[in-house]
Amino acid sequence: MKRLLFLLCLTLPLSSAPLAAAQASAVNDPKLTHAFRTALLDAERVWLSTNPDRSFLSVGNDLEYALGWLKSGKYVEAMTPLGLIGAKGADDPFVHLFTAFALAGQGKAHEAQGALANAVRRLPALQAYTPTITAYVRAAASPAPSQDAPKPATQPVGPQPSSPLNASTVKSMGAALNEAERLWKATRPSTGMFSTNWHVEQILYNLRNQNPEGAKIQIDAARSALKQTAQSETDRAFLDLLDAFAAAQRGQRTLVGQALSALATSPHSTGLKPLTEFLRTYQPPKAAPAPVKTPDAKPGGPLMGGSYSCWLERPGINGTRNDVPRGTLTLKTNGTYTYMGKGGTYRYNAQTGLLVFTSGFFTNPVPERTTFIKHPRTAQIDIHWAYANDWSCGMNY
Repeated sequence: MKRLLFLLCLTLPLSSAPLAAAQASAVNDPKLTHAFRTALLDAERVWLSTNPDRSFLSVGNDLEYALGWLKSGKYVEAMTPLGLIGAKGADDPFVHLFTAFALAGQGKAHEAQGALANAVRRLPALQAYTPTITAYVRAAASPAPSQDAPKPATQPVGPQPSSPLNASTVKSMGAALNEAERLWKATRPSTGMFSTNWHVEQILYNLRNQNPEGAKIQIDAARSALKQTAQSETDRAFLDLLDAFAAAQRGQRTLVGQALSALATSPHSTGLKPLTEFLRTYQPPKAAPAPVKTPDAKPGGPLMGGSYSCWLERPGINGTRNDVPRGTLTLKTNGTYTYMGKGGTYRYNAQTGLLVFTSGFFTNPVPERTTFIKHPRTAQIDIHWAYANDWSCGMNY
């Protein structure tokens, strides 16, 4: 640990005085935006200097995907891989640090400062990023409302007499999710890394994007985390409600009924009745008719070098797709490739279209089968893993 701290002290930039609060938004402040991006890239460099485990499904692997979004300025999207890390990365200071970057980019000052504090608590050398993150989140945040009286530390989480749960009638899935979010915020939930509120934000994000499978993962993670914390009745009620939303989007009526039955035992069930009535009768939209299939292109032929955008293929509801980005695979025709900044080698059989990775990222683990197919306007590389975790990488030409 002492060696790690010494390394970080050598590689981190010198801390400077906090910047003054910016009056313009960060998007319109090139100097502040450049400083924020420079700090992010430096944080990535420092993280990589610790030689983190980046094997498949590791915390480091998820952080790489999150960094891809962060470096593209997609701060909301970065929250999904960060959220999926869950409790397995709770003690990793860089998980908290990159979460602080993502929250700062969204202008969530309180949450960003909390994540940053967690990072510094675990690795004090990360304090060097505090001035830049603090200045950026001030600029990105909306104008703060007038200050209310300080909230007592002992004030219970949950609906207060001044803000009872009283849902409005809704007629669409989008309106129902908006109403659920409004009611959740009215309960004044506690915030912070891996709190119920942390999970609820990710659940709602997935449900809005028609990703009930991702929402269910977050719901289960929230329930597991709450077994180790003081779970409130409000937490239980909303997780049951969101469980019903996820089941409804998947068209699983039995599971909808089970979730709503669990919710019926809560004292909050009456206030949530308009939402539960909507979910009892909700029918997912019918799947679009299958497109007319064109003749399949055959694998093989001259391999095309270039940068291929990769996606984890995941079916959505009713025949739709809900694929997950997996970064860029860059192939050179000389038998080398790079993925997520890591180089490797491969060999290719032009007759069969089979591509075999011989070193680098895709040898831990090795895909069961990788094929190259050339279409009229696109080139495609399909990566099939033994456990049915298929990737599809494409490039226009």
